Amino acid sequence: MYQIDNTTAAASLPTPSAPGTPGYFTDGKASAGQQPTDVPADFLNTVMMELLSIVSASGATPSKTAYTQVLQSLKSIFNGAPAVYSTLAALHADLTPPDGRMAIVTTDSTLTNNTIYQKSGAIGTGSWVVCYDRLLNEILALASPAPGMGASLVAFMPSGTGAVARTTQAKLLDSVNAADFIPVAQLAAILGGTSTYDATSAIQAAITAAYTVVLPEGTININSASLVLHSGSRMIGKGRGKTIVQGNFAYGTAGMFYANSGSASVANNITGIYLADMTLYGMVDTLGYSPFTCLLSLNGCTNPVIERVDFTGMRGDGCYVGSGIGGTDERHNVNVTFRDCVFDGLISTNRNGISCIDADGITIDNCVFKNIGNPTLSASVGAIDFEPNNGFSIYRNVKIVNCKFLNIATVNTAAITFFNGLQSGRNIRGWVVDNCSFNLCYRAISTSTSSKTPQSETDCLRVTNCAFLNSTVEDVNGGGLSDVVFDNNTHEVYPIGSTSYRGGIIIGQTISSSCSNGICWVISNSKFTGLRPQFGCIAVRGVRGLMIVSNEFSDTTGACINIITSASSGLNRYLEGIEVKHNQASCQSDTYASGNSPTTGLFVDTSGIGNEFINATCIESDNVVFDQITLHRATDLAQFRDCVQAAAPTQGSWAKGNGITLATPAAGSFRSVCSVAGTFGTLSGVVADCTNGSNTLLNLVDSVPSLREGQYITVNAFATVYRICRINGTTVFLNAAFGGSTGAATAIAWPAPTFVTV
Repeated sequence: MYQIDNTTAAASLPTPSAPGTPGYFTDGKASAGQQPTDVPADFLNTVMMELLSIVSASGATPSKTAYTQVLQSLKSIFNGAPAVYSTLAALHADLTPPDGRMAIVTTDSTLTNNTIYQKSGAIGTGSWVVCYDRLLNEILALASPAPGMGASLVAFMPSGTGAVARTTQAKLLDSVNAADFIPVAQLAAILGGTSTYDATSAIQAAITAAYTVVLPEGTININSASLVLHSGSRMIGKGRGKTIVQGNFAYGTAGMFYANSGSASVANNITGIYLADMTLYGMVDTLGYSPFTCLLSLNGCTNPVIERVDFTGMRGDGCYVGSGIGGTDERHNVNVTFRDCVFDGLISTNRNGISCIDADGITIDNCVFKNIGNPTLSASVGAIDFEPNNGFSIYRNVKIVNCKFLNIATVNTAAITFFNGLQSGRNIRGWVVDNCSFNLCYRAISTSTSSKTPQSETDCLRVTNCAFLNSTVEDVNGGGLSDVVFDNNTHEVYPIGSTSYRGGIIIGQTISSSCSNGICWVISNSKFTGLRPQFGCIAVRGVRGLMIVSNEFSDTTGACINIITSASSGLNRYLEGIEVKHNQASCQSDTYASGNSPTTGLFVDTSGIGNEFINATCIESDNVVFDQITLHRATDLAQFRDCVQAAAPTQGSWAKGNGITLATPAAGSFRSVCSVAGTFGTLSGVVADCTNGSNTLLNLVDSVPSLREGQYITVNAFATVYRICRINGTTVFLNAAFGGSTGAATAIAWPAPTFVTV
């Protein structure tokens, strides 16, 4: 092949003429007046340049004396694609391919001839040789598990804009199946639930190898050490009851599964742990109780999610949301989530379902807690226990929603326990319990609280839309919590009249000779049915601010609302700011037919402490009683502002303008109203130093003690009546500067209020 080179050839490619109508060559036909087709330079140049391009593409040099250059060039260009021959004879007859050319025989009558061949020798010479060994080697390389072989030779291209190609080997390492690390001989026994193989090392190797580990179906024994999780660890089973992880090792608070950041800073937390679809079995029914052996231990973790996991037969805790395994370790967990889990203690010889030492945000959603407890323990046992260990501990932003608590019933247990004794600032606060059911619990909600004043940091507890059924002692022991709302709950004992259960809510906590008062409580829109409470459906040991509004009490054996007798609670006990409005008490059950109501009264005050506790900040109005239920018993001591009484008050502290409604008013007069403020009663031995012009009394001596904020007093026989605003140790703050004579150890007295009938 060569390019035209005679003397008439143009030095450069002429400009082609404008395109015409496509057609075909003809020799012409004179009889028909048809001219033969002209062959223009445009056409010849196109054919010549097309052929020259093929020769050039193969790397050959055009030559006038070579007549197969186009053919050889085409063969050279397509050398990478194997030639196809129907028979072996046809293959051997063609030696024109260059050295190294591959060929395939496809339909030879001798089947073994139908394979892959390679040309050995230059064009026109040499021979064809079988090369199936090369193909076999390629196949073996793809099948080899050796480094750099197998899936490392196969590309994987993810879908999506911007996706980057990886090897298939790299893609497969995104997750591993733990079965790949377990000897094949052990897998059948694991699947059958009969394995005694200790898989600790195998599972740990899988965790180390990949972020996501799929646990096979069957029973997996972890008998020699905790499984250590890292950031991004995802442990996924085949379903609860299908993948069962168990162990007879005493893991301690490190747990069967263990994560520990090793740092007090949340910036160094382990992040993104995920456990799902498995059962963790602690074997308490065969190994017995071990208080500090847990199934899962999280210490310094951010955003861990545990869902669809059964914590079964825990020897100690199901999950320890902790602050390290040393007593002084500082770790902080952030945004912990339990979802759709079951915590089953099996035989009620455990510690807690969840023990929370530290969590800045914890959500427990749609979980079931049952058969958890321990009759040998006196406290800190039950379904969920919030028990900070150190001053740096945090638990706040707690949400317990849509959960069920069943048979948390051994002595001293509680479904949920809140402890605020290490509250400092806002490190412990903000707890929500919503749409939960509590059935057959010793206590549903219990607290261990420190003494507070209205100025203290609030706890902020909200319990809403919950159902309490058949609690052994009481539904709620609220202690001295502050900023508490119970709304739209049901409290029930069934069957009505049962002597096995009590129920109810207790506010305030007496310890020795002191009292932790509840601060700012609301109990509203709730129903109390069939209860036989030890103290009252709502029992008050001490409170500073309480609204009992729009509740229904029915078929109650005992008091609906009771101010509890507690002679030991004198120190710091308050009963102030109580408002009882729009409640009703009735008898609806056939058990108490014909007016034989078990409810002795809406109010029963058996405090027996003295009139200093009830004051005019306590309001009662618009409450309704039915059947033979009384609003008050004749022996009650409480006299609330705006309540209905037979005569003017004779107890408590009353401000000017406060009063009560007379049950049998005289003509034209129906209220008894305080015209001069004061506090009923007699003080003995209560003295303090007073200074003219000062609103503080110093060096108070009050051994009972008797004085309370909100009471009215006179000092040093001076006639002016002062209201106590605050008491801080031995200092009393008055509402105005003292106008009498300065003196030391001067007597303090209660001036009786004056009432008029209007």
